[in-house]
Amino acid sequence: MYDSTIKKFFDDKNKHMELEVQRIAGKDEWDPSDNHQTIWSDFKTQFIELAQKQAKIVVPKLTKQIAILEAKIDNISNDPQISKDEQSLSIAALKEALVTLAERKYSNARSTAQANFVIQGETISKYWSNLNKNKKK
Repeated sequence: MYDSTIKKFFDDKNKHMELEVQRIAGKDEWDPSDNHQTIWSDFKTQFIELAQKQAKIVVPKLTKQIAILEAKIDNISNDPQISKDEQSLSIAALKEALVTLAERKYSNARSTAQANFVIQGETISKYWSNLNKNKKK
């Protein structure tokens, strides 16, 4: 995992959920407000909130890095003091870094869409309804 905050959340919640499941397994009767499903639901809710908060933080950093690289490319290409060979080498290196950042950006968008589908794809919700609508032509 790339995000240390989410990794720490999983580590902490994993230990907490194991203790809760063991505690509930020791009970003789089922309690509608304290069972495995409510523990899972609470975990999912907390994870979704954290993931949304982290997504708002992480994505702008990536976009900012892309903008900085594009500005450096523009500065180098418009600088008359740098020789053509140096310009082409520097621009090639920066464009390579730009491509890797763009790939990371689109990979993040793809994994976000996949996570959204995993979380909401099998329950009847607005997301599910919109996903399964026939496309108008």
